[in-house]
Amino acid sequence: MTRRARLSHATELLATSERRRTLVADADAEARVAQDLGRLAAGLDGELDAALVALLLIGTHARAEASVVMQHEELGSDSSYELLAILRRRSAVSHERLEQLAISWSERLDARVHLHGCTRKEILGARPSLSWLEIAAGKHEILTGPAAALSALHPVHPKDLPSEAAARLTRDAAVGLALSNLDALGRDRHGPRHAHHAVLLCGDALLLHASHFSLDLRQRAAELARIATAHDQVQLSAAYDDAVCYQERPDLWRPAPDFARWYREIRQCVEQLHLHLEASRVGSATDPLGYALFAGKLWPSTRFLATLSLRATLRSARAGNPARGSHAGAPEERLTRCAALLGYAHERPEARNLAARLLGIASTRTPSDVELLVRLRKLAEQVRAADPDPLSGARYGRD
Repeated sequence: MTRRARLSHATELLATSERRRTLVADADAEARVAQDLGRLAAGLDGELDAALVALLLIGTHARAEASVVMQHEELGSDSSYELLAILRRRSAVSHERLEQLAISWSERLDARVHLHGCTRKEILGARPSLSWLEIAAGKHEILTGPAAALSALHPVHPKDLPSEAAARLTRDAAVGLALSNLDALGRDRHGPRHAHHAVLLCGDALLLHASHFSLDLRQRAAELARIATAHDQVQLSAAYDDAVCYQERPDLWRPAPDFARWYREIRQCVEQLHLHLEASRVGSATDPLGYALFAGKLWPSTRFLATLSLRATLRSARAGNPARGSHAGAPEERLTRCAALLGYAHERPEARNLAARLLGIASTRTPSDVELLVRLRKLAEQVRAADPDPLSGARYGRD
């Protein structure tokens, strides 16, 4: 099939497809999403040309979990388009070029577009993760390219995932809450999104931990409700149901009369589950400061020298020595500890000071929210960019 014929066929399929890509399945919103995907398929196929094997839709739209909101008097998607470009060679297209294309298409569609690149060889050798499990299970859509683009990807069962898969979800929940806590100007606007996404991530983590994970969001909510009492997570189950409603139509969700109290209770709920799952996984403490000071590895892949560097920083913090601005330890270790400190205990000076050490802020005073926010965002992006998982830090959207 020629490129022109392939594109024509793909565009026709997208336009006439009855496949659902949003939670509410509104016909107008679905038609607008299909139109956007048709433009993306045609445009990116042309711009990447011979370097492209296939272009896939992944993420919330591929799982039919995308949010919709009222836009210009009509419903449209409020979730980012997460695209995976399977390239013939890694050297064929640079990471910077993919970022430029994503920015350009975001502007053209007035929507958030994220474009990830990898080769078939990298897919086959990828670390098992929840994202690859769902992609292998059919939670993807081929926008352009051969139907067999992922034929060599072996199915993965939730029970086959390492315990780190759930831990990455809880870490991402803490990162979102930390960003919300530190962003005074955007807290009212982004706080509900961060809180609801944190609940969804933690609910999914518990379901993975308990071997009750489902590929359908509403089925996950029902399963969480079924096991909630046995795991002492009734509050999390109720919050998960509320988060599903938010995910459907964020513009129609209304917070509790006392928003500050609601947010505080959500944060405590997420903290309790996160740190107890981590205690079960690695034997760490169940309070944020104790967790951040944990002397062992939180991630098995952390290199030996990075572990030594991290331990030296933690010993210095325990001794009360002044910060030296050292970026101690592997980025993923530092991000995980900082997220717990700033997600659950950002008001405490000792938590802020330890987070500053881990973020490389040398100061004799307690750092400001802005200083911590800028460094935390940078570290989170660094970890995300190094992760071969195309949905790292973006399971329910990007914070």
